This record gives sequence, structure tokens and C-alpha cells, in this order.
Amino acid sequence: MSHLNITLLTRYALQGLCTSGIWLLARVASAQDLTVIPFEQLLETKVVGAAQFSQQLTDAPSAVSVITAEEIHRFGYRTLGEILNNMRGLSIGFDGAYYFLGGRGYGAPGEYAGRVMLRIDGQPVADNIFNQIYLGEDGLLDTELIDRVEYAPGPGSALYGNGAFLGVINVVTLRGRDLDGGQVAMTAGSNQDRKVRASWGTRLDSGGEWLVSTSASQAELPDTPLANEALHDDQDGQRLFIKGSQNAWSIEGAFVERKQQELTIPLDAHWDFSDRNDFLKLGHDADFGSFRSSVRLSHGRYLYRSAYREPIDDGRHYIEDVRADGRWWDLEGTVSSVTLSGHRLVLGSEYRNDYRQNQQLDRYFPRRDEHETYRSEVSTQTFSLYAQDEIALRHDLSLNLGVRMDQRSGKDSVARSNPRVALLYTGLTNTSLSLSHGSATRFASRYEATSNDLPGVQSERVTTTEFVADHRRGDFRLLGTLYRYRITDPIGRFSEPSLERIDTQGAELEAQWQWREVQLRGSHTLQRSEDNLGRDRVNSPRHLSKLQVSVPLAEERLRASLAARYVGRRLVAPGVSASGYTITDLTFTSRDVVPGVSVTAAVRNLFDRRYLDASFFDIESSADLPERGERSLWLSVGYAFP
Repeated sequence: MSHLNITLLTRYALQGLCTSGIWLLARVASAQDLTVIPFEQLLETKVVGAAQFSQQLTDAPSAVSVITAEEIHRFGYRTLGEILNNMRGLSIGFDGAYYFLGGRGYGAPGEYAGRVMLRIDGQPVADNIFNQIYLGEDGLLDTELIDRVEYAPGPGSALYGNGAFLGVINVVTLRGRDLDGGQVAMTAGSNQDRKVRASWGTRLDSGGEWLVSTSASQAELPDTPLANEALHDDQDGQRLFIKGSQNAWSIEGAFVERKQQELTIPLDAHWDFSDRNDFLKLGHDADFGSFRSSVRLSHGRYLYRSAYREPIDDGRHYIEDVRADGRWWDLEGTVSSVTLSGHRLVLGSEYRNDYRQNQQLDRYFPRRDEHETYRSEVSTQTFSLYAQDEIALRHDLSLNLGVRMDQRSGKDSVARSNPRVALLYTGLTNTSLSLSHGSATRFASRYEATSNDLPGVQSERVTTTEFVADHRRGDFRLLGTLYRYRITDPIGRFSEPSLERIDTQGAELEAQWQWREVQLRGSHTLQRSEDNLGRDRVNSPRHLSKLQVSVPLAEERLRASLAARYVGRRLVAPGVSASGYTITDLTFTSRDVVPGVSVTAAVRNLFDRRYLDASFFDIESSADLPERGERSLWLSVGYAFP
């Protein structure tokens, strides 16, 4: 079997989906729309975490960054990956089929979630096979349905459990009242890029709200040169999203399916794959004076199918089929209270049953006329208890204490506990300071446990210390962080007994300013991550810079927005480095030139800058990597009606 076959198999067998359950819902305290409120009011926005307690952005124990629906529209972000790629301290890589998230020292190919938890309206959306999150057109949401995206770096296992290792990203979706009617939109662009979307939302006289949206997309991905040949991909996808509420009850569901074909690849081989994931969540919230209860029941599913065919010289084909099937359900309940003076307390429990975690690999070797099959069928259960107490020591000083215990069982059984403590001081004029220390645990994914022959309860642990200074004055906000992480017993794609720990130190600075209708945001990250053997981490650039500028050209009837991001020199494989690069995107938006009609025109990679993404495999030099980056254009026209 050729090296390329192994490359394709391993590169794409490491994929997965998203879906599952627990509660980190963030929303504004008032009914005001974030897209129209002034910047200084945005800084007063309440962040509602799993504890169900509101906190201002500057009062949160972590350095929270927020991207609103208006920014998503102005900068033309079409995928969650684009949104995150323009947020402080984060970077997105692409391996030809899947996007992978990097941040806080992590981000090599194969680490698809980057040890950061992604949640949609409180619903964790990582599958139970690969622990992957979808960030491209394979994601669960159209960005037009997003009200805001919050990023809170730092360990979140004290409340959110497995996966909240280096940070938590929470996506809050629109409500029915936000649409208050119907929307249709069509998009066309380079590489036969086509997409259609239809959405409808309303708020009933009874107080109930409903939102329904569906979309379909199709595109030819840019050719990727490889060994003097090219990988040429076609992909298409479908999405469905529904969200409703009535009194104390709520329901939410999402479905996505993506199919991709590599039509022209070396060795005249043919490769198809598809992934499908969905979730359905039922919730109930009730207030009892100073108490509040919240209950969530959810079910998630993930399916992956891959078919590879390589012709052999005698006319027969080498065949390789990969299948993965993950299913789970989750029940969580929390009770929060402000009964005790000076305390805001939350108690919660969660039971998750990963009742199906199946993998199958079938191979046919025509020259030997042999079939080979590998199957793995397991299940795991996790029971968790957690608590958090926010204690007001005095009017300008508070202490945040949290702890979570997870008991995982299956073939083996193990218990892990993770505490977190944060001290927040708000006594300075226009400035808040916080210092936090905590730990987080991540259990090995089903794929990692299988490929490395690990026990299903194998886990890695991170201990962190972080200092945050948040200054705001009028329309200006300046945020700075210093952090230090130590990961012990790290789990990799391959077993490496000599790897005992990974140390990461870094600093981040972000400034945000709004003057009249001009918006400016910039950030810079300086980080270093190395293991106990003195090796730098792959795809962990020392420098990351982001800049976004949005300027009205004809009031709000026409607006120009420019986003630039710089990724510094980094390793793209062990011992192989690549130079830094800057990518610039330009977007024009127009609203209500004709009543109800909106138009967006965008140029991605304005200066046609080529760059290298990190390699999944060891290579001898950067010349062995395909170049990424190609200028592209797209145009979208939408119409909103009552």
C-alpha cells in the first residue's frame, strides 16, 4: 500500500462531528438588540454562564471577548471558523477537509478542537468518537442565525466538564423575535460557490417564540497541489435548525450533513466521505424567588463514512472503507440561589451516557485477495457533580470558588476532580483586575484510546494561573492577560512515553474602540509552548495579531470593513518551520437601499497571499507541503419580509 494511501486514510480517519449536552447560555439582560446598542452599553452586557448568574463583561473571572451579530454581518463572516480566526489568541488551520482550532499553545493537525470546548446555546457540540468540532461549512449553524459568539480562555472543567480544557466558546443563537418574519438569501462566488437559505421567526401573543431555518450549499474547493499533481474536491451540504420556547419550556435542534469528493488525486484513486451530526435538546427553567432551577435533556448523534478506491495495475482496486457511529444522551440539572447574603451559589449534576462509540475499518488487498476488518464497539457513562459560589468579600472585591467531580465508567472506571479559584477587584477607576488559578481534565477520545491502545479512562490534566486587567472608558476598552499553563500526561495522536508535560506561557493585549459609526478592534498575542524534551509545539506561533476596521461610506447604506490577521513563524512539522504571513479580507455591505434588501460583497485574501498550514505527518522540509491561500470573491443578496 502506498504512502499516499496511508496519508489519506490517517489524515481523514481522524475526523468527527459535534453534538451533546450541558448549560453555558449567554445572553443580554435586557431585550435590546446587541446590533444597535452603543459600545459603552455593550461593555455592560451581562454574561450568563452555567451558574445562571449575570456578570458584566468586565466582572467575569475570565478575559471574555465577544463578537456580535452586527460584526458578523459587517465583516461577512460565513463560517464559525472565520469568526474565531479573527478573535484574540485563536488561529484556524485547514488540512483539505477539516478546519482545526489553535490557541494557548495547541493547534497541531489532529487536535481538531484544540482543547477548547464549543457550545451552542449551552449545548456542547463535540462528537464522542474524535472529540472534533466543526468550524467550516460542515458546522451546525449558518452564521446569519448567530446573535453573539463569546470566547472565555482558561480551564472551564470546574463547571463545564470534559473538553473545557484551555477555554470555552459559546455561540448564542437568535430568537424568533429577532427575525420577526421571513428571510431568504442567495450567495454565489469563486470556485462555483453557491448557497441558498430560508429562515422564519416570530414571537406569538402567548409569549412563545419560534425560529426555523434551512440551507443548502455547494462548492468546488480550490485545487491543492501535491507532488506535481492536484487534489480537486467537490463538497455539498445541508443544514436544518429549529428553536422554540413557551413559558418555562424550550426546545432546540440542529442537523448538518456534508459530503465531499476528491475527484482528481494521485494514483488515479477516488475518495468520498460524508459526515452527519445532529442534536435535539429539551429544557425547563423555573424561578422560585431567590432560587432558580434549570433542567436539560438532550440527545446527539454522529455518523462518518469514508470510501477509498485505488486502482491496481491488474485492473482491480484496493478498497478501504471507514465508518464511525457515535450516539449519546445527556441529562443535567442545576439549582442556583442568592438566598445567603453575599453569596451567589449554584449546585449541579449531570449524567451522560455515550451508549454507542463504534468504529469500523474494512480493507481489501486485491493482490493477496484478502479482506481485513477491524471493529471497536464500546460505551461509557459519566456522572458529574459541580458547585460554584461567588462570594462578595466587600463591595469591590469578590472571590469565585468552583469545583467539579467526574466519575467515568465503562471498561475501566476513574474519578477526576477539578477546582478553580478567582479573585476579582473592581476598586480602580474604570479598571477591573482578576487573578485565577485552576485545573482541568480531558479524557482521551475514543479514537485516541483505540489508536494508542490506551484505557478508556486515560486523561490529561492542565494547571493554569492567569492574570487579567480590563480597562474601559467611554467608547474604549483595553484588555490584557498574562497566563501560564502546565499540561501533565499529555495525550497525543501517537503514543510517546517520553512526553511527560507541556509548558505554555503567554501574554495577550486587545483594544477596542468605537467612534460614532467607526469601529476598530486590534489584538496581539505572544506565546511560547514547549515540552519537557525542550521541543517547541507544532503550529504554535510565537506571534498572532488581529486587526478589524469598519467604516461607513454612506451612513449605513454602504459600509466597508477590513480584517487582517498575522500569523508568525511557527513549526509546521517537527523540526520544520515556515515563515509568517498576513491575510487581508475586504467586505462591503449595504442595507435597505431597496426596502428589505441587503447586499454583501467580499474579497477573501485580498492580496492573494500564499502560506503553509501545519502537516499531519513528519516531513523533511516545508517544500513538501502544499501551499494554501487563493484570492476569492463572493456576493450575497438577502431579502427580509414580514
